[in-house]
This record gives sequence, C-alpha cells and structure tokens, in this order.
Amino acid sequence: MREEHIERLIHSERGQAQVKHFAFIWLQAYGLLSAYQLHQDKNVNEDVYDAMMEEVSHLVKHVFYTPSAPFSDLLSADYTFLNSTLADYYGIPSNSDNPNDFVQTDTDERGGILTTGLFTIGDKATAIPIGKALFVRRNLLCQTFPPEPSASEEIKQQIASVIDPLYEQGLLTPTKYYELAGDHLSCDSCHRYAISPLFALDDFDYQGLPRKRVAGKVVAKGLGPNGKEGLIVDAIDNGRLYGIETLPTTGQEPFIPFYGSKDLGRKLAEQEHVKQCFVQNLTNFAAGSYHAGRITEASADIYKAFTEAGDDPMAAYKAIGHSSIIRLRQK
Repeated sequence: MREEHIERLIHSERGQAQVKHFAFIWLQAYGLLSAYQLHQDKNVNEDVYDAMMEEVSHLVKHVFYTPSAPFSDLLSADYTFLNSTLADYYGIPSNSDNPNDFVQTDTDERGGILTTGLFTIGDKATAIPIGKALFVRRNLLCQTFPPEPSASEEIKQQIASVIDPLYEQGLLTPTKYYELAGDHLSCDSCHRYAISPLFALDDFDYQGLPRKRVAGKVVAKGLGPNGKEGLIVDAIDNGRLYGIETLPTTGQEPFIPFYGSKDLGRKLAEQEHVKQCFVQNLTNFAAGSYHAGRITEASADIYKAFTEAGDDPMAAYKAIGHSSIIRLRQK
C-alpha cells in the first residue's frame, strides 16, 4: 500500500512539480531572475528567459520519468528541449512551432545542463567564468570553499595596474580578467587549481550563446567600450578539473582534461563522486534543514537504491519517499 501511494504521488502533478522545483534549486535558477532583470539585453527578453527555465525543467523531468533515459543525460545528452522561441534564439532547427510546445531536439552543440542557456546566462560578461567554476565545485562535486580572503589596498592597486591598461586597450577577455584578478597570494590557493582551470567552460557567452570560433579557436570580444573583436580565449584549450572528491591545493592531484562545456559534462557524468553529490543534493532538497545527522544516514541508503537501479534518479526519488527523513518531516 505504501509503495502504491508513493508511486501515485511521484507521478502526480504535484510530484512532477517537485522535480521541477528541485531542478531550479539545484541549478540556482531562481537566483538568475536578478541576472535577467539586470541584463538589459534586447535579445534576452522575458520569453527567452522563461524558455530557458523550461528547457532545464523538461530535461530533468525527462531523465527522472523516462526509464530509458540514463542519469548521464543530465550532463551529457545529445539533445535538449526547445520551443519555437528558444529554437530561434539558439539558432537550432526544431520541430516546435509554438512557444508552448517543447520538443526533444537533437543537437551536437548543446546537451546537458552545462550547455543550457540558463547555466550560461548572466547579468554581465565578467560574472560568468567564475560563476560556472563555482557551480561545478559546489553543486556537482559538493565541495566547500573556505571564506574568501580580503585583499589589502596594496594588492588591489597591484591588480589594477595590470588589469586597467588591458581593459582600456580592449584586450581583456572575461576569463583573462579573472585569471589576472586571482593572480595574487591571498587568492592563489583557490584560483590557481580549483577555479581558473575550469574557465574552459567559457565557450558559451553571458547571453547563453556559443562563442564564435575562428580557425578552430574560441574567440571573444574584449571587455569595455574599446573591446577588440576576435580575441582568443586561451582557457578553452587548457581545461583541467583538479580534485574530484576534495578541493585541490597543490596541482599534484589527479585531473580530468577537458575542452569546453559539453566535454566536461560527458566526463563528469562518468564520475561516481558526481553521482553521489547528485543524490546528496536530492536528499537535502527533500529533507530541507531537518535532522542533519539523519540526512547523512539516509543518503547512503538512497544512493544504494540509485546505484542498484542502474544510476536511476527515479529510484532515488522513490527511496526518499520510504526514508526516515520524510517521516520525520511529517511529525
């Protein structure tokens, strides 16, 4: 009887809404509303933003509710879900002919959450490279950063003396901006190995569109009013994910080389720690802030259900329904 009740709830409209809510919490989508409001870009209007939200919702719900869709599709699918608005914005042919019809659409360029517009859009170009790197560390690897150190005025002036001339000349790409901004001792421990090597994710710009390629190289426009066109984004060719289970500190840790967002998605989808982190995020979402000790205990059982079902998010979702954390919340 309990199993039937859980099955009914999971497939109900409310149950599917919870999966959608989890997707938005996991991907920090609600916080991006402020980014959209500040964006001030005529191309990213409210219809495009809403379609980006639904693209992610359809992908996550598809993986949860379609038995043949593997967990890996969350990060490395060769398809996405587009309505006519988003298909036009991305420039991808789709069978959708209206804004309310999201159709599964094959694509080589996109696929998986790291290539969605929602993941890549932002309020300004400089905010995106570091935001993507932090998301991978915090939300896909469940890693915690130490408090951000405060730089002295002397250090700030040293950084400005390097950055400002490049900015004035229009020679500063978003990734180069953060590489230089983090290139001092107070930030070095995090930036050198944990953050900067992930700037290879910046093959999509802050409008959620793929950057141009010239002679096989990803290029970007320089920051500022004098920004030069066609600056090579060197970081794309040098992607390295150091430290899967813990934050890297020395650069001697094993690393995963990658080229761009989709390549990293494929490689992350194979990592057991990424799967464990996903189940931990799902468990935390279901339990809220209740009974932290019991959450850790329950998460192991939920992950076991996930793996025994062939890395099935739906199996984890059902296991949460049977777990003590849900019963505790009801008391």
